[in-house]
Amino acid sequence: MFNCRKDLTANEIYSLWGCGIQIFNVDLTVHDEMYLLNVKNAIKELQEMQKMIHYRPIALSITISLNDPAECDENVDIIILKDAMKRQDVIEFKKRQAKIVPNTPILLWIAELYIEDMDRLISVVDGVIVDSVNEDEIERRNLDFCPSALKICKETHKPIFFYNANIVEEYAGNQRRDILPFAQKVYNNRLDGVVLEDPKGKSSEVIQSLFTAICYLENISGPAKDCIEFSKQLKIPILPNLSVSVSACIAASKSKASAIILLTASGRSARWVACACPPCPVLAITTRASSARLIHIYRKVIPVLYTDVGVF
Repeated sequence: MFNCRKDLTANEIYSLWGCGIQIFNVDLTVHDEMYLLNVKNAIKELQEMQKMIHYRPIALSITISLNDPAECDENVDIIILKDAMKRQDVIEFKKRQAKIVPNTPILLWIAELYIEDMDRLISVVDGVIVDSVNEDEIERRNLDFCPSALKICKETHKPIFFYNANIVEEYAGNQRRDILPFAQKVYNNRLDGVVLEDPKGKSSEVIQSLFTAICYLENISGPAKDCIEFSKQLKIPILPNLSVSVSACIAASKSKASAIILLTASGRSARWVACACPPCPVLAITTRASSARLIHIYRKVIPVLYTDVGVF
């Protein structure tokens, strides 16, 4: 995920998309509606240029404060919610949002290491973004990551992202030497994504280096191992969706498949397969543009939007 900080053209978005950025975020606690409109138009222009019978769409997310929520239209794929401390406040926001655009996924922005009733708060959202403001305390306590949020998300099978505003600045210029420890943290915690921002235009090399480092770590540890270990930790009775997904991942591991291909309408099956630690990339084919853009928040899942509905 890329947190937009400056005006982006369609060509700049295409360059970042080619490096691996799937979601572009506009923080409306920092920018205004005109900036959001400019990013929307740039994404729309790029999608029109690349549109074919099947293609990989680009997702747009916005960050808003629960204390001053902005209205979201159908062009927004994901809502990132800041300043949410009470479960009931989030529920009320979801009810209001459902009247405008139903089923818009909501990610909770966590800027505190520990929040009272965090499990109940995460239970009413679709995923979590952990801010790096507590990184010094995490290192002081010899923790690898925000433990409570990570534990809850893994138990409830919800995506979790990590945000650090300084990643690009810290690693630009010496990626090969320094990016591996950060990639190790992302890989060890099985994070679904990282939120980057780049006000100075240095991100392309850092993104490519981070992606290469994570692939390297997966290869040396053996992706099949993750799938087997995950299946051993499951408790009976297992949810049917998860059981089928684990079976698919184990079959892909045993047969050394290069990819898992699934057909989905809502994207829920893609979520379950992502939870099962797939040993290879997952191609999720759908005819719904909104579902294709949503699927970007799931680890190792690549959405493919198929537009020729008559043939599908």
